[in-house]
Amino acid sequence: DQALRLDIGRLFGRLKPRERQLVWLAHVEGADHRDIAAALGLRAGSIRVLLSRARSRFARPLKDAGHTSAESR
Repeated sequence: DQALRLDIGRLFGRLKPRERQLVWLAHVEGADHRDIAAALGLRAGSIRVLLSRARSRFARPLKDAGHTSAESR
């Protein structure tokens, strides 16, 4: 869906740099929390919380715009 792609691109650009890195590494690169922590110089225990916050900041506006998680599959 073209509208969904545009919204995803726009929202990805609005994330903070670290949030973009977290989302990219986890969902595009498929990195696990330990690898993400090593790549970003963070504690592995912090990744779960940081990634959860980044996902929420990314997903909330998509949901508000009427996009559902089923569309992204």
